[in-house]
Amino acid sequence: MYSSNRKKLYIRMHEIFTLEAVYAPKLPLQQLRVRVLLSFKNEVSEPVLRCQNHLSKDTESNQTRRESLLRCENPTAEYCGTSEGKNINDRYSIIFPLGLSVMPRNDCPISQTIAIKFTCQNSCIGRRETSLIFLLEGMSGEILSQRVMDVKICSCPKRDYEADERNCARPSKRKANDIESRKQKIAKVENVTRKPAKIAIKDEDTSSDSDNSDSGISISRDLDLQLTPSGEYRLSITLEKDLMEQIIQNVNQAVALKIYKEPQQAKHYNKMCRQLLWYSEKFQRK
Repeated sequence: MYSSNRKKLYIRMHEIFTLEAVYAPKLPLQQLRVRVLLSFKNEVSEPVLRCQNHLSKDTESNQTRRESLLRCENPTAEYCGTSEGKNINDRYSIIFPLGLSVMPRNDCPISQTIAIKFTCQNSCIGRRETSLIFLLEGMSGEILSQRVMDVKICSCPKRDYEADERNCARPSKRKANDIESRKQKIAKVENVTRKPAKIAIKDEDTSSDSDNSDSGISISRDLDLQLTPSGEYRLSITLEKDLMEQIIQNVNQAVALKIYKEPQQAKHYNKMCRQLLWYSEKFQRK
């Protein structure tokens, strides 16, 4: 079962589900591949390993395939990684090539089916939340695009799906009172002054059509970009809820990818991921 509200898949162990990898090839044609890996949602740098119970019962002869919590039914799938892997290439993952020999007519997108199943449940790994990460790569490993989907492997997907939907749609009485109290406080603050929400990001592009100065770039009343003493950029922006929630999700995905590229900075970026997830869950409860 898939929740479009939470962008989350609920599935049983060993149950196969299929996805369509859709991409638009560009000239000059190059060989591409898809890499799929499972990650903890709140600790992206930590590898996801199988439990000893299910591992001991697995009769798979291929050692890497046996230890992988992910299984791909595509015949061209290649299993890679180790239990100590930190970088993308060293983590347990599955890669398979996207076959393309000629340019399609009328620039039509190409699609290829991915069939995946899981060999453990979330209860095997301490009930920690997990996400599937899909990376479109060149054959030398450069990352061209990425997608992230939350997933819960459980014995009763329908039960967990309905429970999460209820919790998302109907907050508890205490939460409702807290939300109402926060709304009243926000209303009082807005009567005095309007303060935009703030998200700290790094970006090398500081161009703007508005006036700028050494201390920052003032674009409008609802948008302000400033250079911090540490060399980072701080963006202050006021948006409606839906757009802000989407921006938080996009920033969280970008930070997750940064962890894979720079594992030595994992501690710093993991803290940022947890903060972004907290804000994302806060939006969902409202």
